[in-house]
Amino acid sequence: MPQFAPSSVHVATPVFSNPKSAGFDYSATLCMGATLTEMASASFHIDAGQSKSVPFSVTMPTTPGTYPVYLKVTSGGVLIGTFVATEDVVIAQPKVNLQALAPGGGWYVFVLDTGLQTWIPSSPSLRAQDPVATPTLSYVISSKKFLIVLLSDGWPIVTEYYYGPFGVIVSDWGNYIFDANTLKLNGVALTDISAIPNKSKITGVTNGAGYWAGGGVSFPRVWAVGFNITSSQPYSGYADIGSYLVGTTLMAFCNAGEGGLYPFPTGYPAGIKFQADLSVSYWYPAQGLRQIVYTIDNQVQIA
Repeated sequence: MPQFAPSSVHVATPVFSNPKSAGFDYSATLCMGATLTEMASASFHIDAGQSKSVPFSVTMPTTPGTYPVYLKVTSGGVLIGTFVATEDVVIAQPKVNLQALAPGGGWYVFVLDTGLQTWIPSSPSLRAQDPVATPTLSYVISSKKFLIVLLSDGWPIVTEYYYGPFGVIVSDWGNYIFDANTLKLNGVALTDISAIPNKSKITGVTNGAGYWAGGGVSFPRVWAVGFNITSSQPYSGYADIGSYLVGTTLMAFCNAGEGGLYPFPTGYPAGIKFQADLSVSYWYPAQGLRQIVYTIDNQVQIA
């Protein structure tokens, strides 16, 4: 049975035939569901002994379910018949079904569903502290745009700690396979956003989380700040990391001396609205672990 998303628009093109020896004018109404809800109508003429394909533009129902399809055909105000389509139509929210071939050995695959604006669980369920005990993890994603992050438990200590985030935009719903060993999706290598120029103009609201992350040569005066991203705009020539993260909570380094977010000696207050440039990179601390680093620059507090 064909499957469509709620409220999506599609064109049905049934073929009508006139077996009579004279031409006639016809009207037809496409109906869906057991109550024969009228969805689209068309008027047309068919010459004697001829057939005609007639398009009906149909906005699908909003309620998921299985719908029988009917065509009510009249001519001259007289009902010729109500005809039932050979297939029902299924209305369901389309999904991306992602299978991740996990490398095991304490590595985990996390997926951020941009549509739901949340990190989604795998099936079987996987907690951050669990070792990967299965070679395949499954995810059901509501958006064609999502992030994949590959996380290690950090042991042995010489291994890299993170891979990603990988920004993924697929053209079609359906089934995809992410091979965590080769970092490929359906055989195509993914781009690690942290390894290329990326920057987005975001609007955010602080959530009260934060800690002092300065005191060294590399980061002499830096706060790590928790906030929720409410909107994002791209920069020309940069990968738009912010568009994947709208609606999610993030912890990022807030560079000192660049506006109204720094410093707060007793902690970082919640409810501060600001605009800033968001970027993501990776950093190798002394022990050799690779870590994702989100940074906000040029932040300006807004009302």
